[in-house]
Amino acid sequence: TRIPLSTVDPVLSGRAIELHRSALDEAVAGLIQKTLLVCDQVLNEAGLTAARIDLVVAAGGTTYLPGIRKAMALYFGRPAVSDQAPDQVVALGAALAAAAAEPPRALTVA
Repeated sequence: TRIPLSTVDPVLSGRAIELHRSALDEAVAGLIQKTLLVCDQVLNEAGLTAARIDLVVAAGGTTYLPGIRKAMALYFGRPAVSDQAPDQVVALGAALAAAAAEPPRALTVA
C-alpha cells in the first residue's frame, strides 16, 4: 500500500512510503499481544471470561487494522462491532467507567 506522508505532516506533501500488510502486521504483533494481556487482566479482575462478553465494540484508531480485528475476533470468539461513532463510544465508555468508580452523587455547578 502506498501511504502519502502528507497525512502525517503537511510538510511532507508529495512524498509517500510503501508499506506491505505483512510488514505492518509484524510491526504491531507485540502491541496486539500486550493489548490481549490487558484484556486478560481486566476480565480476570472482573471475574469474567472472554466467552461471557456479549458485545465487543471497536472504535477508531488502530481498531481499523485488520490484524487488530482478527486478534479481537479470535480472543472474544466473535467479530467486534464497528459501526458506531468513535467519539460516542469513547464518551459512553468514560461515563460507564466513572459510574462504576464512585457512587452516584449530585453535581453542583457554581
